[in-house]
Amino acid sequence: MEENTREEEVESRQPTFGVQRLSLNAKTEPIKICLGINICEEKQIKSGCFVIAVRGCYGMAVRGCYGIAMRGCYGIAVRGCYGIAVRGCYGIAVRGCYGIAVTGCYGIAERGCYGIAVRGCYGIAVRGCFGLAVTGCYGIAVRGCYGIAVRGCYGIAVRVCYGIAVRGCYGIAVRGCFGLAVTGCYGIAVRGCYGIAVRGCYGIAVRGCYGKAVRVCYGIAVKAVMV
Repeated sequence: MEENTREEEVESRQPTFGVQRLSLNAKTEPIKICLGINICEEKQIKSGCFVIAVRGCYGMAVRGCYGIAMRGCYGIAVRGCYGIAVRGCYGIAVRGCYGIAVTGCYGIAERGCYGIAVRGCYGIAVRGCFGLAVTGCYGIAVRGCYGIAVRGCYGIAVRVCYGIAVRGCYGIAVRGCFGLAVTGCYGIAVRGCYGIAVRGCYGIAVRGCYGKAVRVCYGIAVKAVMV
């Protein structure tokens, strides 16, 4: 009950920016979670501590409804409802422990410990406004046009070397070396065109074009496309 109250309080503070929010009771469907050793389950897997833990309804979700939401301890920890959200509604919001930690509402809102620390509402913002407002602990670099973009067009695209690296066109695409990376080595690797797509080697990796798709070498592999 206390947890639900906190989530409602966060949601009540979120600006809509003309976006119609979806119901938290949206249609739910099973997801397919594939661990690296050919262990596949429908519906959900246990909440975990290392690399990533996923529980959900539609797409990949933890206590969510539509899109991707995750909850874990090390690597990525997320809870949400629409898109990728932690106590959020639309876009990407994540809250975790180490590596990347985020909490927010619309667009990308992040708050964390190491690598990048951001808190916001629309676009990428620290205690949010519009465009780019970031405060962190270690290493973040951004170049862009609209929202935040590096060699991108619309949505969010960022490219750096150490800490967080992102490169893309529409939606979210990431490319880098250490921390958050596309075609990366350690941590989280992401690469995509439309929606969310990720590809990597160690930790969590996803590769896709439309919707959400996940592919990884070490740790956990998750496949869920066309959401």
